[in-house]
Amino acid sequence: MTIRPFCKSLLFTAALVLAGCGGDMLGFDDNRNDIRDDVEAYIDSLNFLTQMQRNSLMQMAQVYQHIFKADFYSKDGKVREPVISDLRNEIDLASNCMVHAFGDNRELFTSMVKSLRRRVADNDTRSDKIKEFDRLAQTVYYNEIHFDGTEDTCFFSQVN
Repeated sequence: MTIRPFCKSLLFTAALVLAGCGGDMLGFDDNRNDIRDDVEAYIDSLNFLTQMQRNSLMQMAQVYQHIFKADFYSKDGKVREPVISDLRNEIDLASNCMVHAFGDNRELFTSMVKSLRRRVADNDTRSDKIKEFDRLAQTVYYNEIHFDGTEDTCFFSQVN
């Protein structure tokens, strides 16, 4: 049985899409902004949010992508504490950005945090990596940054 060139192309494309959205840790990021394309499209589709709120979700999505890229352990198996500490600081900044962007709307804030986490941890590989980070983050000392949401720590400003 032979497969026509057009069909081969479709099969190849389907395989790439499934690899990026399913089993691959990093997925596709065509514009190289450290946000998976499917996550970015989801955030962009949230038209009921303000641009600042969407930007705050983008910033948090970048942090998750940094977690996925990070190597938590050195070659000798020791926890790379500076990596964990830096990621925790990124989370603090992104969390404060979200608090700043969502203001007093705690219900929407909570809903969006949960929705984003489900979206980025959409397979076992990604979910396990976040769980491993969460576990390690509890054991590594870092200089916790305390914000009250009034300071703007939003760094993601790219508008598509």
